[in-house]
Amino acid sequence: MKIAIIGSNSKADAAQKKVQDLGGQAIVIPEAKFKFFCKANLETNEEIKEKTRFYDLFRVVYSSSGQSFEDLKQQGIEKGLKDTDITYLADDIDNYIDIDVIVNCCIEGDLPKVFAVNEMRFHNVINYNPDLKTMNESDFIYGQASEWEKFLPADPKELINGKKSYVIWDDLENCLKYTKVKTLLNAYQNYLESIEAKFQSDLIAWKGLDIVGQRKTAKPLRPQQEFNLLFGSLCRSFDKLSNRDEFFVTIEERKFLNGEVIESPFLKTFPSRKPVVLSEQGSSVWFLVPKVNEKGIINLMHQGEDNLENFLENSLRELFHPAE
Repeated sequence: MKIAIIGSNSKADAAQKKVQDLGGQAIVIPEAKFKFFCKANLETNEEIKEKTRFYDLFRVVYSSSGQSFEDLKQQGIEKGLKDTDITYLADDIDNYIDIDVIVNCCIEGDLPKVFAVNEMRFHNVINYNPDLKTMNESDFIYGQASEWEKFLPADPKELINGKKSYVIWDDLENCLKYTKVKTLLNAYQNYLESIEAKFQSDLIAWKGLDIVGQRKTAKPLRPQQEFNLLFGSLCRSFDKLSNRDEFFVTIEERKFLNGEVIESPFLKTFPSRKPVVLSEQGSSVWFLVPKVNEKGIINLMHQGEDNLENFLENSLRELFHPAE
């Protein structure tokens, strides 16, 4: 079992020792480095058919120190770097680890707000409350179907143009419950059909040429699709090149949809100069926030030092059963 211990106090030290004594792998994340934790794939109230809770994991996001100039010098890669590059590499970045159980030794009250990896770093650049002009100009838009419904214009077809990528978190069944989202999906289907129809028409015309004509005329190739619309996918991270004003947004197909398991979810990265997240909450992640008392989260905040190890062991034994 892999267990994350959140905190850097005496309780965290005692919890680490106890987990190791029980044969578990303890990963200690100091309070100063801890950002937030969330469910890795599932909604908090979502269950997998005939599977235990441990079919899904918790994801703990924490900050890692960047590389100082001395670090770069020791690696022999400081030459040729601009001052802006060195400054950028020195910034802290987000990392994450997926684990079975969380032991909380430092968080009081409500859990921290959840973001995609590195999203907080670019929070002042990402547009979370766009007007129609901004949506028309954006090359990447992400959101829940309910948020898309709020922000979409009366005629969503006008947004399907140019080199853009739209991603809807919900699965298709849920998308079709929203009128404007359904219109957008239909318009996208028409867009795909029109591309295919033109390609087939050009190909038939080329095949109708004589041999001389075919040699003089390039055979039509299936065009690359500029406009993309995905659904049933999660926004996992925002990254940015230090020397270019461009983001890279990583999208992952949801591993679980309606309680069914997708064995090989895709992972795609889209470039974007003007990313938009449709969220009045100011975050790209809505559903992953667990409750403090959720199964798999062991809270040691109010446990006395004398009873801490017994409480932790009993809590773990409730989650894990010895092999027979």
